[in-house]
Amino acid sequence: MKKFSLALTFLFLGIFINYIYNNPSVFDIFNLLSLDVIFLLLFIKSLTLLLNGLFNKTLLQAFEAKMNNYDSLYVGSITYLGNLFLPARIGGSLRLIFFNKKFKIKSSYLVSIFAYFFVIAILINSIFGIISVLLISSNFDITVILWTLLNLSFAVTTAYLLVNKFKVRKKTYSSKIIDRILNFIKDSKDGWNRISSVKKLNSNLLTIYSLNYLFFLLEILIIIYFIGENFNFLNIVFYNSISVISNLIGITPASLGIKEALTIFSQDLIGLSFDNIIEILLIERFIAILFSTIPFVITLLYDKKQIN
Repeated sequence: MKKFSLALTFLFLGIFINYIYNNPSVFDIFNLLSLDVIFLLLFIKSLTLLLNGLFNKTLLQAFEAKMNNYDSLYVGSITYLGNLFLPARIGGSLRLIFFNKKFKIKSSYLVSIFAYFFVIAILINSIFGIISVLLISSNFDITVILWTLLNLSFAVTTAYLLVNKFKVRKKTYSSKIIDRILNFIKDSKDGWNRISSVKKLNSNLLTIYSLNYLFFLLEILIIIYFIGENFNFLNIVFYNSISVISNLIGITPASLGIKEALTIFSQDLIGLSFDNIIEILLIERFIAILFSTIPFVITLLYDKKQIN
């Protein structure tokens, strides 16, 4: 998987560099980028970082782990940096390692935490994706049908998982290896049930992630307004859903190439030209890298404090 991820990263990076080399004019958009816009986008990024920390803090309530605000900010920071600069959503793995070391949460429960985040994220994005794609579509071509079916299947599956509990049964087998695997699965189901059984936890997590989604949407709206293009609000909602889903896939660092491929494939539904989409993606990635200095400093300060 690691080799595949690296190969895919270098492939997309090569394609990206080749496009930039043959179309240097795309960088002209940065000549118009004002400090006011940059600081506004960085401020929105900061809010999403705080919400990510709050999401983790809220989720750990199911395991009676009390995480302070500094811990939650640190977890959000290492997750952001790992997902931005490393492949295969390493940021999520760093978060789970921290939970294990800091709060002694066993590995089977960590699987439940990791899965629960994905289920919440996919559910919210799928709902917005279904609503936007159906309202902006004048005819049902193959792209509309694919996105509708995909989002619908995601929404139904994740909603079912959130409202139902797994049956946990203890079985013993003669093989120790099989017995360990089944016990791990049983404990993971138990961890999931512990999360879903906490009163109002689902509604709180859904609210926090929905706010995060809206901030991501606001960031895109500001960028598009900045480049001076007319847009339909629902088209940008659809774009935002694609963008977040691509980030969840995360095979490559910052979903390099994955995000570009999905947005370009859905260009007609987004309602922007190819050049405009590239400009938006360039500004998004520039702001993401620029913002990374903030979680990097937070991480350094936190680690220094732990050493002292």
